Amino acid sequence: MKIYELLENSKDFLDKNTFNELILYVLKNPDVQPLLTDEISADKVLLFNELCEKIKENHPVAYVINNKYFYESDFYVDERVLIPRIETELLVEAALEFDLANKNVLDLCCGSGCIGISLKIKEPTINLFLSDISKPALAVCEINLKKHQVQAQTLCEDYLDAVFKINNKLDFIVINPPYIAQSDTEVSDQAISFEPKLALFAESEGLYFYEQLFENLEKIYKLHQPIIICEFGYEQKPAIKNLFEKHASKYKIKFKKDYFNNPRYFILCEV
Repeated sequence: MKIYELLENSKDFLDKNTFNELILYVLKNPDVQPLLTDEISADKVLLFNELCEKIKENHPVAYVINNKYFYESDFYVDERVLIPRIETELLVEAALEFDLANKNVLDLCCGSGCIGISLKIKEPTINLFLSDISKPALAVCEINLKKHQVQAQTLCEDYLDAVFKINNKLDFIVINPPYIAQSDTEVSDQAISFEPKLALFAESEGLYFYEQLFENLEKIYKLHQPIIICEFGYEQKPAIKNLFEKHASKYKIKFKKDYFNNPRYFILCEV
């Protein structure tokens, strides 16, 4: 069978980008772009059809092929971790605007490790820490550390506990916490069905992790003097700004927008 025949047979349920991802995965040769007229072996056709069945069942493509491209690199992902989103790349870009050479950097709620590992790939002298409450997520993170030959210290800690257990003075803390409210009706069925709920949902209408962060600022800054870069939901800026208000005399916060001009993350530091 030729590749163009597979394309024709799957066009009703696969867009072209997804088709290309599946074909590259099946052929196991991402460095060579196949031609539509290339022959594909029977065993590979069988594998392709098996993958298509999962796609028809609404499995995320990233989980089907165990791969997600994020900030210039491919990362291993499965149902143990959240699938990296394109807007989260902004946290990497924001951190890279600072001098990270020889700095202590903590990727908090790290999941697959895509943020911290991306930073260390760009600046190898970073002393990297990766923390998540989920042991299964950290197992995926370890896979990506080996995949990219990156050295880091991993911690299985409940959110800010990691900050207080790291003896090194932290220069940067980058956070992509769970921030979806349990009552949010706009979350896709696919995300609810397959992605880890621990990485998606937060109490206090999605604000729990920001409440905890702001309530512990004084304690954090007694131990460290970090620049904190943190993602949030695009509609959460007013609530986060309100939570931060009482800390504004000692700390400053700058809100930044995503590619669609929505508020998406903030940068926080001492005044």
